[in-house]
Order: sequence, then C-alpha cells, then structure tokens
Amino acid sequence: MLKETSYASRFRRFKVKWFGERTAWSFVAKGSLLNQNTTIGGYSRINGKLVVRGGGRVSIGRYCAVGSGVRLITQNHDLSPLFINLSLQKELYGRAYINYKDITIEHNVWIGDNVIILPGVHVGHSAVIAAGAVVTKDVAPFDVVGGNPARVLKSRLGEVSCSIYQDQKIFELSPAELKSLLSGGLGDSK
Repeated sequence: MLKETSYASRFRRFKVKWFGERTAWSFVAKGSLLNQNTTIGGYSRINGKLVVRGGGRVSIGRYCAVGSGVRLITQNHDLSPLFINLSLQKELYGRAYINYKDITIEHNVWIGDNVIILPGVHVGHSAVIAAGAVVTKDVAPFDVVGGNPARVLKSRLGEVSCSIYQDQKIFELSPAELKSLLSGGLGDSK
C-alpha cells in the first residue's frame, strides 16, 4: 500500500513553507501553504507553490501532478447574515458565519498552473484541469476541464486504450508494479 502524507503537524507545515519536502514517495515544493487537514497521496508532486485556504479537509490522491500557483479554497462566507464582514459579525452576533466544505482530488489528476478550486469540489480520477481554470463544480473522471468557470472541454476516455485505467485499484500499485503490469501489453497504444 502506498503511503499518504498528513500535514496535521504545525512543524511539518512550517518546514514545507520554508524548505519544501521531498520524501521517497512524494514531493511538495517550497513555499506551499497547507492546512492541518491536508493529506497528499504517494507519488504525487506539488511542483510549485500550493495554497490551501480554510479549515476544510483537502485530500489529494496518488500519482497527481499539481502546477505552480494552485489555490484550494475550503471556506466561504455564509451569506445569510445581513453583514458580510467577519469582524463585524463577531461583534454583532458573537461569531463569524463561515461555511467549510472539503475538496477531494482523486488519483492520477493533473492540475495546471494558477488553478483555483472552490469549496466542496470533487475531482474524479484521471481528470485534467487546464491552467488558469476556476473550478466551481465537480469534475468527472477522465474529463478535461478549463475556463472560468471551468467547463468540460473533452473526455480522455477515447484516448485510454485499456479499461484497466478505469479500475481505481490500479492506483494502489507502486511505480515498479505499474511498470510490470503495463509492460505486459496493457498500456497505452501510443
């Protein structure tokens, strides 16, 4: 089973911010700001500054590639109070009205540079998010999305030559096991 890295430790988040982190199974670039509810699956690469905002959970699966300047926002203002300013809400109502929603990014997802993913979004496995996209809704497995707001540009299902990629258990394998499996003729036709 591949390892998953949790960033619940304040020291670990500090270390990533100032030095980055390279382990045997993943890489997180220097300058990344992660919250305590962030987990990153094995063999994923955060190739530039990733910012996770808010107190919601963020789960990034295995074998993901995340570009520079990506922002994952897990909170938003609750619009039900008359006053939106959080400081004023605390003074008037005794608390700030904030909604927290989790973000889930499944395995084998490619997220381009400067993407913004908003609260509550679920990105399916093997999806691609084009650079600069603002993702406001769920992304289905194998979809390629882009734009503001992000919309489906195409599906990668036609490009995948074998149904083995559609089985999520494949993402539990190590790179060596994947290489062995794919060398047996089950890989891409390219």
